[in-house]
Amino acid sequence: MKKVIALILAFCMVFALCACGKEETPAEAPAEDANQEPAADEAPLTWPTEGDINVLIPANTGGDTDTTFRTLSGPIGEYLGTNVMLTNMSGGAGAIALNELFDYEPDGYTGIWHHYDSIILSMKGGLDGTYDELLDIAAVVPVSGGNFVLTVNVNSGWETLDDFVAYCNDHPGEVVWAIEAGGWSQVYAAYMAQVLGVSDKVNLVDFGSSSDRNAALLGGQAQVLLGPANNLTAYPDDFLGLASCSLEPQSVCPDVPTLKELGYGDIESTKFYYFGFKKGTDPRIIEKMGEAVKVALETEEGKEVMSRYYYTSYEVLTGDEAYAYLKDFETEYEPFVMDMLAAG
Repeated sequence: MKKVIALILAFCMVFALCACGKEETPAEAPAEDANQEPAADEAPLTWPTEGDINVLIPANTGGDTDTTFRTLSGPIGEYLGTNVMLTNMSGGAGAIALNELFDYEPDGYTGIWHHYDSIILSMKGGLDGTYDELLDIAAVVPVSGGNFVLTVNVNSGWETLDDFVAYCNDHPGEVVWAIEAGGWSQVYAAYMAQVLGVSDKVNLVDFGSSSDRNAALLGGQAQVLLGPANNLTAYPDDFLGLASCSLEPQSVCPDVPTLKELGYGDIESTKFYYFGFKKGTDPRIIEKMGEAVKVALETEEGKEVMSRYYYTSYEVLTGDEAYAYLKDFETEYEPFVMDMLAAG
């Protein structure tokens, strides 16, 4: 009996030692759910796959804002693999189109192509916030050449800038200067009238976007406007340029003297376009659209439309460079915007 008990005790000791020496296997991590979606910031960019991209143009058809993007929309669509559609919504120096944009979700399927008027509108408080609070800027396209020309109807009787200035002084209140109220054309017209010394002698009257202002000059409702140099080739029998807002004679109108040549100093008009989405758009969409604009401007179509408006040079700014350019524009022209607001 004692031998049996000893054997049992020995067996128990061996079992205990084996149990103590055995390493525990750590619990396996639960298998990942194959259907679990990755975090939003890791999800692949699928834009644009859900339909056409609609681009709002704050101008009527036929002007440079419409024509430039209408030409670029084909190459942009090819690059992105989708259709790019245009919706013209003129009025309010861009306010109507911008407020329409802000009604959409920031999903990359509704954007806007415009220019300095949007920034002027923002500076004068015409939006519910500043442009950098409301828009994600994909690209800014500064252009050189094709500067403004002080333009009159050939039947005006004025052949030189001196003729025009003398008439304004002799007939105060008679001359109608076509502008688009609240935008760049008003700011620069007010500045030019001040430079020429006729601020209190002319009437700045709102006729709308570029094509509408041209129609007013053609029809005699207005006597003068500031328009792009290519207006002189578009209406060779109707329009006459009195002075160019450029530092050097423009190739499109080499016989039109510059304001600098006429003794008014280094005066040069500024021009740029931009593409924007509503604030909150995926940064990858912003980057991709900026790339698309760059690619489009390098195509034959892009080069042709820039040449059509006599832009001698142009570039595409994206990211921080785009915002820095717009901030510099604000700084340079803020005094003129403030003068416009003060004048009511």
